[in-house]
Amino acid sequence: PVTSVRPVLFSAENNVALPANFKMTKCDVINGRGRKSYNHIGNRRFRLMAAMNLKRYYEAESKADKSLVVSGLVQAIRESCPSGGFLKLDTKRNIWLSVGGRETREKAGHCFRDMIAAIRDDNRKKDQLDLLTAPKSCEHPLRKPKTPFTLMTSQQQLVLQRLESGFDGSVQALLREAVEE
Repeated sequence: PVTSVRPVLFSAENNVALPANFKMTKCDVINGRGRKSYNHIGNRRFRLMAAMNLKRYYEAESKADKSLVVSGLVQAIRESCPSGGFLKLDTKRNIWLSVGGRETREKAGHCFRDMIAAIRDDNRKKDQLDLLTAPKSCEHPLRKPKTPFTLMTSQQQLVLQRLESGFDGSVQALLREAVEE
């Protein structure tokens, strides 16, 4: 059985050291730079979840509404991962830290802003905002469904299945595949 090592309380500055025998899961998101962080399955999953909620973030009318979308994404990642979801390597002590609230929300918000900037910069991607909508029947799309795939479109199901089966390509290639099928 997997036991949770997630801290009970995440404050703005609260980075909690994880046990020395900690093993990262495919749901964990690594906070850091470089290819290893970018290509980790948890980071790819994180970007995919952000892409699936991009339109909701884009259409939010106020900063508070955008903050709710960001917080929902962070919460969904945390609920799906026993370690708390967001990790950072402390290179001085050579241990993993479970990252606190402010840093995780900044990472999620930055991810949304980067995706929107990329779409604005490339006119060929304008239609992606329409393709990445969450299903209308889903009242709380960022919450983990009680039964897998019940509130997802067939496209979203396909994307998640491909990602969990070890898809090696970029998030854009994965989304392109889903649109073509």
